[in-house]
Amino acid sequence: MQQLPASRRLRVHALAALQRYLSPHRGRVGQARDNLPRALSVPLRRALAPLRITPLSFDADVPLDAHFEPSATQRLRRSVSILVPVYGNPALTLRCLRSVVAHTPSEAEIVVVDDASPDDTYEKLAPFASAHGVILERSDRNVGFPATVNTAARQARGELLLILNSDVVVTPGWLTGLCDALDREPSVGLVGPLGNDTGDVATFPASYHTAEELDHLARTLQSRGTRRVEKLSLFCALIERRVFEQVGGIDERYGRGMFEDDDLCMALRGRGLATLLCENVFVHHSAGSSFRRLSALEYLARFEVNRRRFESKWTVRWRAHAT
Repeated sequence: MQQLPASRRLRVHALAALQRYLSPHRGRVGQARDNLPRALSVPLRRALAPLRITPLSFDADVPLDAHFEPSATQRLRRSVSILVPVYGNPALTLRCLRSVVAHTPSEAEIVVVDDASPDDTYEKLAPFASAHGVILERSDRNVGFPATVNTAARQARGELLLILNSDVVVTPGWLTGLCDALDREPSVGLVGPLGNDTGDVATFPASYHTAEELDHLARTLQSRGTRRVEKLSLFCALIERRVFEQVGGIDERYGRGMFEDDDLCMALRGRGLATLLCENVFVHHSAGSSFRRLSALEYLARFEVNRRRFESKWTVRWRAHAT
């Protein structure tokens, strides 16, 4: 909060109060906003962007103890390193890693970096990592999502880098689907899948309650195509190492996180590289698992600070992304 001028601090407090007021009526508020003419809905979406005013219209969940039946996967044409930054929530991370091991070609490298978790995350991940050949590192201090991704990238050896949140569940064919799309499009810098809650146009309404139902959904989507979009979230995103290094990795000025995905997409666009949404790949995302630990005031203040950083760096007015 101290990084914000008085006027912005007042805005954060006002948004927190508005969040409390709107929470019981989120569905009606979201519907009313979306029914407004575009000239009104766009500025309103920007003003309310920090707030989750529209609950998901579907119920998606995968139990933490879900069993993932190994799936047949194609061979990778290029070496891939899967980068998994972790901060707490060992149960979510173990579920993520079990799904990755079940649905990913064995030659893919998995690099997990624990960002100085405040609990016993590292100790709980160590046996799994040892048993499955996962590279597991631990930072001696908490540095945030961007810096942890960059640390993992320096440890990795793959030609392609796959940034993966620790609160996701991947599905059969996920990695080969993303790799194939990147190989087909030389002018694309970043590739990502559909997800149940991504905060942008990659959000796909779906309902499932077991790993089997999730896998079935993913298979039904495999005949779909791809399309270029303005921005992709980094909950699951594939990029060539050489491109990642050319743009300087993830900008660590965003601290713990927020807006680093907008920033990376802007950096790629500046190099003439597009972002590609693979509608034939679906990945489950337990969105916001790390930020739920923050109070409403802390979360909103972080949003405002990083939005200012983004707009100052790129000299643009940030635009909220429709879902």
